[in-house]
Amino acid sequence: MAVPNGTRPERQSGMSKGAKPRLIRKLGCLELYQASLHVLGMYCGTSVACTYRIPDKIASTGEEALEAALNTAIAQTVLQYPVLQVGIYKEDSRRPSYMQLDTVDLNQHVQWKTLESEDDVDAAALETLITQIDTKFHDIEARPPWRITVLRRRGSQAVEVNFVWHHALADGMSGKMFHETLLRHLTGADDGSVTPGESRILDVSGSAKRFPPPMEKMVKYPVSFGYVLSELWKEVRPPKAGSAADQVLAHWAPLQLQPPETDIRRVRLSNERLRIVLAACRQHNTTLTGLLHGIIAVALSSLLSKKQAPGFLAKTAMNMRVLTPASGSLVPKETMADIVSVVGHTFDPDATAAIRSKIETAASESSEQSRRGTLAEAIWASAVTARQDIKKVLDQGTKDNIIGVMGFVPDWRDHGRSVAKKPRDSAWVITNLGVIDGGLSGEDGGACIRRDDNWHIEGGTFSINAQTTGAAISVCVIAVKHRELVLDVCWQRDVIDSRIAEGVAQATEDWLTYLGTDGPRT
Repeated sequence: MAVPNGTRPERQSGMSKGAKPRLIRKLGCLELYQASLHVLGMYCGTSVACTYRIPDKIASTGEEALEAALNTAIAQTVLQYPVLQVGIYKEDSRRPSYMQLDTVDLNQHVQWKTLESEDDVDAAALETLITQIDTKFHDIEARPPWRITVLRRRGSQAVEVNFVWHHALADGMSGKMFHETLLRHLTGADDGSVTPGESRILDVSGSAKRFPPPMEKMVKYPVSFGYVLSELWKEVRPPKAGSAADQVLAHWAPLQLQPPETDIRRVRLSNERLRIVLAACRQHNTTLTGLLHGIIAVALSSLLSKKQAPGFLAKTAMNMRVLTPASGSLVPKETMADIVSVVGHTFDPDATAAIRSKIETAASESSEQSRRGTLAEAIWASAVTARQDIKKVLDQGTKDNIIGVMGFVPDWRDHGRSVAKKPRDSAWVITNLGVIDGGLSGEDGGACIRRDDNWHIEGGTFSINAQTTGAAISVCVIAVKHRELVLDVCWQRDVIDSRIAEGVAQATEDWLTYLGTDGPRT
């Protein structure tokens, strides 16, 4: 299928012909990192897709009314966030910049696709998703690097809006923010005075006035001398086979620098079971993110031998808005931008050996309940440790955070090429976007109802392009309030062993289902 802003059509600039580029600012340290991955073909796109329920009054009117309502809401949303209005100037350089454009033509960014009634909507949506996140953005000096696919089965009262963007513009929480804002405009909660008109061309010439600063300018990221030395040593130390640092690397998933093609296995958990799982997490002094780390640590310890993986490194993407205070007109929790960092988790050989010991003990148990109980001990122990890692980072605030040392890298393209020659470090990463309020009200027993005959979100997914030099397996988590939890397990096709990735996904589904079932649980 054709991909808006992904192919190379005749150039139609959003800048006045012959005009000198109007640069807004240089990319910040995390933005530079993300831009380098895109330039090197190591990462393409990020997606948050939501399924919207169409109000009766619009569904009964016809396609034109639906398109008009969505086009207007998309236009209002784009005009609300400056990062959706700019190009990236000289991306393939040491210090690219954001540049102001005069216009954004929604015809170049929004694609509508109608399925016939007999088509498999879920299969078509997944195929569309993978195509979108695996396709690079082009002409990004002329057009902002984001795109939307609107997918609807003919006659259906549901429509999927898939928002895909370049990670140098914004982080995962921004994708969630996009849909929350789009829903407000659809329901008329915000002023609907702006309409794109038949040409669907938006005037964005004032974007520079409200453009957010890089995250390291929103709040200070102080670093100690010891932390700087430690991080620099990690970058330059010569590899030593069998060392403690070497034993936790993902040698079982060697890097292959080929265009990243993504495979996805989707895991769903009902709202009823999710509530039980969250209660169990609270009982064990951890969180859903911590629990997922515990499940994956046990799953990989079972799927891989001690020789293949004596230990593991894992990561959690952390929303830094919680540590970034509002200042003047800048309100981080309402700002689309890259305001994210990572927390590292080390499952050293001793910790991993302890997990494998529990796995061996469980295998000898005579009953399924006993086997589950023994494995659950290992899962919850790892879940608590992962939560403690996250809490430690939150407690220390912005001090000695990786963001604080990223500015020492002179050229992130060179850094990316250097990383590509080393073993992969992380086995998995978890990014949890939390809950979207889709306009549904809860009732006793966890049922949900529509608040009125208006737009609401019925479901959502969060997905990323396979990371060529990043974690071998990415687990992307999102839920709609009073609806199901969805996890997309993503990996690089023909590079990461699908048996291992599928095994992680299956274990995650099995354990969440088991722990989310009413009754006594270990």
